[in-house]
Amino acid sequence: MRITQEDIATCRSDIEAIAARQWAETGDGRSPPAPNWNLYYALERKDALIVLIGRQDGRLVGYMGIVIHPQLDSVGLRQASISTYWIEPSAARVFRLRKFFSEAISRARVQGVNRVTVDTEAEHSCGRLLERLGFRQRSISYVLPMEV
Repeated sequence: MRITQEDIATCRSDIEAIAARQWAETGDGRSPPAPNWNLYYALERKDALIVLIGRQDGRLVGYMGIVIHPQLDSVGLRQASISTYWIEPSAARVFRLRKFFSEAISRARVQGVNRVTVDTEAEHSCGRLLERLGFRQRSISYVLPMEV
C-alpha cells in the first residue's frame, strides 16, 4: 500500500465510492453517509486539512482526514485532530492503520503541531494500536443524540 496526500478534487470520487461501506461499519445509523464536502474544501483552502489516501494497485484501501487548528487553550500552539479515517477490512488492516497513523504524525510534525488527538468510537476502537504509537487516553467524550 502506498499512502499519499491528495487534494479533495482528486480523491472525492474514490471516497464517495466507499462511503456506504465505511458508514455501515463506522457511522451513525441515524443518518446517511453524506461527507460535508463544502467543509472539506473550505479547510483545504485554509491549509487546515490533510487528506491521506492509501492505494493498493491503484485501488483505494483507506483514507484519513486530519484537521490542523490552533489550540483553544494555548495561544501559539497547533493541534491536529483525526476523526475521519477508514481502512478496508483485510488481513493487513492493522498494518495499514499503523502506517496511516505514522504518516499522519510525520505530516503533523512538519506542520508545527504539538499535539495530535484521535477520535474513535468505543465499539470499534483502535486504542491498543494508538497506545503502541505513543498516544495516551486523556479524555472521555459523551454524546447526546439530538433530533433535528
